[in-house]
Order: sequence, then C-alpha cells, then structure tokens
Amino acid sequence: MQIIIDKINRQGAFTLIEVLVSITVFAVGFLGISYYMTRSLQNTLTTEVHASAMQISLQASEPLEQSLRSGKQQLLAAITNFQTPQTPSFSIDGYIAEGFTIQIQQALDANNLNLGTTPINDWAAPYTIFLNVTYTDKKNNPTSFITTHTLVPPVSS
Repeated sequence: MQIIIDKINRQGAFTLIEVLVSITVFAVGFLGISYYMTRSLQNTLTTEVHASAMQISLQASEPLEQSLRSGKQQLLAAITNFQTPQTPSFSIDGYIAEGFTIQIQQALDANNLNLGTTPINDWAAPYTIFLNVTYTDKKNNPTSFITTHTLVPPVSS
C-alpha cells in the first residue's frame, strides 16, 4: 500500500532538473525576444532619421526648382553655388550627433549628360539632381545616402 502512495505523490511533482531546464528554455526565449525588440527600436530610429533627411532633401531641392523657373542659366548657377540649407538643430533621442550635410552628387539631363559640363543649349529636359545626404550618429558613424529629384521646366505658353 505504501508503494502505491509514493507513486501517486511523485507523479505530481517536478524534479529540480526539470525546473532548471524549463527556466533555461524560458530565459533563452526572452533573450531572443529582447534582441528582436532592440533591433526593431534601432530600425525605427533609422527610419525616422531617413524620413527627416528626405524632408530636408526636399527642402534643399526647392531653390533648384525655383531657379529653373527663371531659366536654364539660373539653374546652372544654383547647381554651381549649391549649399546645404540652414536647418534647425536636429536630434531624434540623441541619435544624431551632427546635422545633415547635403551636396549635389550629380546633375544630369534626360540624355544623361552632366549639366555642369554640357552647354545649356544641348540640355534635354527633364533634369535629374542626385543629392548626397550625410549625417553622423551619436556613435560617430557617418551615414550617407542619395536622394533623387527630377526637375521639369515649366511649359512656355
């Protein structure tokens, strides 16, 4: 009778090894979840910074569009004298150490001719401006990417 009672009591309990194994499995699972959550937050920050850089890049291309409305000569002058627009100090949760720097990487016409070296009379619309957007994050890692802006001259009436 005692043997039957001992079997019944032991069947409902966990051994120390089973408890340790289950704790280890849960710990590994939680580490994996926390890793992916951290990566997700980093990707969200990167996306937010890139979206802000795209917005600033659009602002930087506005003077080029305005100069094109005045004529090809003014567009060439704007491309030649292009400067990074003044932007307010920018920081997303301390992610960016320095502001954005924007430079013209390339300016091409519809025939892929460089606007800076091709005579104005040979330009074919539309014009594509490639802006290089650079920023430095809080870990001093420089990041750079290219944005593309297409400029279409106004239709003459």
